[in-house]
Amino acid sequence: MAPPDPARFASDWIAAWNAHDLDAILEHYSPDVEFVSPFAVRLLGDPSGTVRGVAPLRDYFARALEAYPDLRFELFDVLEGASGVTVDYLSVNGLRAAETMQWDGEGRVTRVLAHYAPARPGAAGVYDVMRSAPTTRRFTDEPVDPAVRERVLDAARFAPSGGNRQGWGVIVVRDGETRRALRDLYLPHWRAYMEVTGGAALLGDDSPHGRMVGRANDFAERLDEVPVHLVVGVELAALAIVDAPLDRVSISGGGSIYPFVQNLLLGLRAEGLGAAFTTILMGAEPEVQQLLGMPEGVAIAAHIAVGHRASDRWPELSREPVESFAFGERWGNPL
Repeated sequence: MAPPDPARFASDWIAAWNAHDLDAILEHYSPDVEFVSPFAVRLLGDPSGTVRGVAPLRDYFARALEAYPDLRFELFDVLEGASGVTVDYLSVNGLRAAETMQWDGEGRVTRVLAHYAPARPGAAGVYDVMRSAPTTRRFTDEPVDPAVRERVLDAARFAPSGGNRQGWGVIVVRDGETRRALRDLYLPHWRAYMEVTGGAALLGDDSPHGRMVGRANDFAERLDEVPVHLVVGVELAALAIVDAPLDRVSISGGGSIYPFVQNLLLGLRAEGLGAAFTTILMGAEPEVQQLLGMPEGVAIAAHIAVGHRASDRWPELSREPVESFAFGERWGNPL
């Protein structure tokens, strides 16, 4: 029997893990597989870190899927060997993994050597980052490394910008007194928003939606505890409001600033930092402009709270399927 195609094998193996399909995962392994991993040392208490046989391996993998319900791997590279393959991928908890797998004569894995290391900054693939950049509302008090912050700002500046005007500016707020002042300006507008949207009535409700609203409210009340605030300003003269003549709310102006904001959010996620993007502070724009010394003609575009997440897990976000929003030729037509 010819050995499997390495790229196809790795793709199918990653897909089986991301589907959390234990049977599909184990189809890749021979009955007498030998699996060696540093995780097995810790989980099994065996200094050799070895799992022998497909039945014990099933139990071991089942424990992994249970421990990481949001598990999602991202394939980086596939290295072909004489009788096997090394799969290089992003694993759980920001770890970079390389599993060297040897095949038997039937193309099934008979031996695995797994290796792990902390992923280098920015190692997460762009699709993985896009799928797992939630709004973080619970942060630790661990300081944010200035070098990390600088890397994110440096990369974000390559966002598309109408006419390449690059009308953005970012005020990095770390001072505790200024953070408390921002919180005090934020809270009245947050509370008004909660009343208008019905959120205030849900506080204390034990339903999933009620708990979500409660977490958002806790974030607002303790906003000053988040170690870094990014206040993104935009030069109004740099915006081309091409839809101004239309009888509706303008949309086009944001096209030259929000790609930059999204770059910030993706960069922060790639660096392992949590972020919460809000616009509530716009309600206090004159006071914020005075507090932060923003010049005339510069408006608030975004307010991003930044820090280390209280949780070490990055959930894969839930979104509607592609067919619900992508159409062929005319709105509503299937692709």
